[in-house]
Amino acid sequence: MDALQHDNPNIGSIMVLYEKLSRMRIISSPEVLAAAEEVVKRIINTLLQPAISLTSEKVRQMFESGSADILRSFGEACRLEFDALRAQQF
Repeated sequence: MDALQHDNPNIGSIMVLYEKLSRMRIISSPEVLAAAEEVVKRIINTLLQPAISLTSEKVRQMFESGSADILRSFGEACRLEFDALRAQQF
């Protein structure tokens, strides 16, 4: 939501995202990494757009359309990886 409301991106925050992606390249499956990269792309693209005013109606529309849930695919990929790792333990 922060990326939607600011015109000047916080470069430090962007670098933290890329640092986390670099760590994920070492320990995560290709599917999880791809989902994480998509999240970062969406954040960067949002940061490059003009700021918007988040009204209650706009927030409602974002949640109804699913556009506010940028972590869904990433979370699903993580869950699949977690389940696969857990199955290997038993």
